[in-house]
Parts: sequence; C-alpha cells; structure tokens
Amino acid sequence: MTKKWISIFLISSFCFLSCGKKEEEERIRPVKIQEIGRESSEEITLEYPASIQAKQETVLSFQVAGKVENIFVNVGDFVKKGQILAKLEEQDYNLNMEANRQKFEASRAVAENARLQFERVKTLYQNNAIAKKEYDTVLSQYKSAIAAEKANQAAFSHSQNEFHYGILRASYDGFISKKMGEVGSVVAAGTPIFVLSSEEVSEVAIQVGSKDLEKIKLGKDFHLILDDDKTKHYPLHLKSVSSTPDMTKASYPVLLELIQQEEKNLYAGMSGTVRVVLPKEDMGEIRLPISAIFEENGSFVYLYGANNRAEKREVSLGELRGNGEIQILSGLKQGEKVIVAGVATIHEGQAIKPIPPKTDTNVGNLL
Repeated sequence: MTKKWISIFLISSFCFLSCGKKEEEERIRPVKIQEIGRESSEEITLEYPASIQAKQETVLSFQVAGKVENIFVNVGDFVKKGQILAKLEEQDYNLNMEANRQKFEASRAVAENARLQFERVKTLYQNNAIAKKEYDTVLSQYKSAIAAEKANQAAFSHSQNEFHYGILRASYDGFISKKMGEVGSVVAAGTPIFVLSSEEVSEVAIQVGSKDLEKIKLGKDFHLILDDDKTKHYPLHLKSVSSTPDMTKASYPVLLELIQQEEKNLYAGMSGTVRVVLPKEDMGEIRLPISAIFEENGSFVYLYGANNRAEKREVSLGELRGNGEIQILSGLKQGEKVIVAGVATIHEGQAIKPIPPKTDTNVGNLL
C-alpha cells in the first residue's frame, strides 16, 4: 500500500514539474507595434535626381562662315564680358574689306568732283549762261555719283562688320559650360561654338514620371540636397511643370527655383537630389511599414490580439508610399494594433508584449 502511494506521488510530481517547465519555456516576445490611424498617416516624401542650371545660358556662334583659326578657352573657364573666345581666319575678310575700302574712297572722290561740277553749273544756269538740258545732265551725274558713294560706303561697312564678326567674344561674365568648335574646322554662320553660362544659378531641373506629375503640383516643401554635401538643404519653390514629355527619358521636365538666389557655392552642372514633401493624406487611408507585411499564399500581418497573443490577418495591398510604407486597401480598421517589425520570427498565437515608446524617462525601452 505504501509503495502504491509513493508511485502515485512520484507520477504526480513529475507531471507537475513537466507542466511547470513547459510554461517556463513559453517566453513573452517584445514587439514593436503601430496603432492604425496614428503613425500611419505621416507625410509622403518623394525624391528625384536633379541638376543645377545657370540663371542664363547662351549659345555662342560666329555670324559669318569661315575656318576656325584659334580657340582661346576651354570648358570650365571663367570669362569676362567682351573677352575674345575664338577667331576665324582673317585673310579673306581682310582682302574683302580692303577692296571695299578702296572702292568707297574712289567713289567718294568721284562724288566730290561731281558736287563741285554741279555747283559751278548751277551758278551758270541761275545766270542764264547755259541751257537747262546741260544743267539737268550735270545734276543727274551728281546724283549718280552720290548714290555710288553711299552704296560703296555700305559695302565697306558690311565688310568691316564681317571682319569683326570673325572674332567671337563673351556676351557677359560667366563660365564656358560647353565647347563644340575645334581649331581647323570650317563652320557656317550660326554654327554653335560654345555655351556660356552665367555665374548666377537659379534653377534646378528634375524629370518626373507621369504617375507623380499631379503629386508634384501638390508639394508643400521642396529642397535640394547636393551629392557632394548632403548636410546642406537648399529650399526651392516649384517654377514650372512641362505638359510635354521628354521622349528620350519617358518623363516630364520640371523646373524648380532656388529661393535664396545669393547662394555662392552652387554652380551650373552640379548634381543632387530634390526632396519633395507632400501634404498628409486623408486619415481614412491606412498605411503600414513594408516590414509589417509577410507573404504566405497571400499578404498578411500580425495583430496585437486578445490575451496578448499574435493574431494573423490577411490584407490587400495598394500602392507604395513614401518613407518605406505601403497602402492597405482592406483587412484592417482604425484603432487596431499591428506588429511592424520582426514578423518573420513570430507565429500565430505567440505570447507578445508591446515595446514601450522611447521617452526621456524610458531610455533604451527598459520600462
């Protein structure tokens, strides 16, 4: 009888210890949660590669045809207004200008002789010393000589202009941002030789896809962040949105303008990123971090459910939003609490507890 009771006691003790050990093995998992309707309605941020453009850009070209004899500047050089940038060969223009000069001077001498002759005949005619026919003949010769002088003067002036047009000068202070001409090349009038960019920069160019075109117009905050210095943000405002796409890039050109025009450390051609902050969307839209979603023959999340247990819930996904979030079309409602991190190591029904938010009195989430 005693042995029987000892056996029963040992069996009961073993069962009790086994159950206690099993309960000890079930650990409560700390989890980060997000309540629907609060943190899920943050502002959306969009980012686009950007390039800085000069306030003024001018394509420089010769106004006459010729062979390029000299190029005096290179890309990146700073030039002053009136500085000589390039020259065409002068020989042909010199010869033409000299020939026209000689013609002009000869016609001027003829015109002067014709004037003196006319003044003499005019006096004789007024004194009835010659016939009107002779007077009219001399007058006609004088008028012809004056016309020839004016024509030759115009030709000489034109050849002088052509000579000067063979010298290409900077039209304002700035930088050579492009060089298309080469020494020895024969160019037609108007052929681009340089692109001159002003010192001042004012515009930032980006390319925007069609799906973001309307969103850009609603942007409430625009900033430029340089690739070379990401610590500085330059405020911008929207200047123009093109309605015609750039077919080579399948996107639309958008121009933004620097609010502080006096920035001295920005130069045309610099690259960076334009960050666009959009207004908060309708609170009715539910968004979650992508880290909250897991795939298992569908898209699912874990809720902070009843009895402090993880509860699996299927959801329908919408579009990606800014800040690593995704739109939830169905499956959740306002006020529910979703686990937003570490879902790959959680199983349904697992005991969980929320990680308290960081505060000044809860450093390290220890409370």
